[in-house]
Amino acid sequence: AEGYAILAADAIPIGGLPRINPDEEKRALYEYEQLKKRLISDAALTGTFGIVLVYTLSGLAEALAFALGACASLFYVILLSRATDAVGSEDRLSQNRFAPVLLAFAGLAIYHYYVDSASIKPLAVVPRDEFAAAAAGVLSYRLPLLLRGLGSGLEDSN
Repeated sequence: AEGYAILAADAIPIGGLPRINPDEEKRALYEYEQLKKRLISDAALTGTFGIVLVYTLSGLAEALAFALGACASLFYVILLSRATDAVGSEDRLSQNRFAPVLLAFAGLAIYHYYVDSASIKPLAVVPRDEFAAAAAGVLSYRLPLLLRGLGSGLEDSN
């Protein structure tokens, strides 16, 4: 169809190219950098708080599993920010942002395989409580996002 024709590389939109305000661009980039820093620090703080909470409520094994998940979560957020910065490039590291999560669960399974090898049951290598703690650690970066979203939703409704 004619409406789907590929434009020439030097094509100019009707009305001309948009004007970019350099001050606005600088401000937007600064806000973006601050947002990335806040997401990373929130993930680290939430993970740290979660480790202490899980240790207090459940014990050392679950706290270590949570810590492993929280570290994977932190690396995920860092790689996600790199992936966002590298949109359109060939940054292979940021394209593998789920790898830390997979490695955390694989590491937990390998650890239990060698430590608990006498009691191995197929598909039941990691104890359920530790698996749940590791999963909670992986998802811990989302808690500050959820709380901020709820807070801004409550502010908007008032």
